Amino acid sequence: MRLKFGKRVIGIFLAVMLCCWIAAPTSNALVISLEPADPTITVGSDFSIDVFVGNLELDEFDEVLAFGFDIFDPSSAFTFYGADFSSSYFVDDSSRFPNTEVAGSVFPGLTDAFGPILLTRLSFTAEMEGVHSLGIVSNRSDPNQGLFTCFDTIDLFKSVDVNVVAAPVPEPGTMVLMLMGIGGLSFLKRRRA
Repeated sequence: MRLKFGKRVIGIFLAVMLCCWIAAPTSNALVISLEPADPTITVGSDFSIDVFVGNLELDEFDEVLAFGFDIFDPSSAFTFYGADFSSSYFVDDSSRFPNTEVAGSVFPGLTDAFGPILLTRLSFTAEMEGVHSLGIVSNRSDPNQGLFTCFDTIDLFKSVDVNVVAAPVPEPGTMVLMLMGIGGLSFLKRRRA
């Protein structure tokens, strides 16, 4: 009888501990940051977005080795021109993977112990006015996409809303005044000569 009671208590204790472990909120979760370099984006202008990852919760011997993702632009409001790896530690591997728009690798690997890791800088041209969603997405069915560490592959998905405004157009009256001023200056120059 005592043995059965002890087994039940141990079983209940283990079940409660397991539930607490599963339900415990994690203090650090993967953070993907897309930061436009310029907050004011006009139609027809070029702009860039920095892609950072942080709070990776890596094990002691784990490191980020590579990444791959596609551009997420559901409204087709932007033209993607490529990724710039000059500001990051990663090497551009995009041409090696035909079904992946942006890919990079680094050796030796990196940790986020000193802050977020800059993966790359993405370059775009704004094509349409309005607020449009723009982001990155990794397709788990593609073995070349995700954030690759020594021991794990992490999905990448993040989007931001980008506000694109119309380019300022000079008023016709301003152009007329400018032309009249230039004409007046040339008339004064001829009169003095």
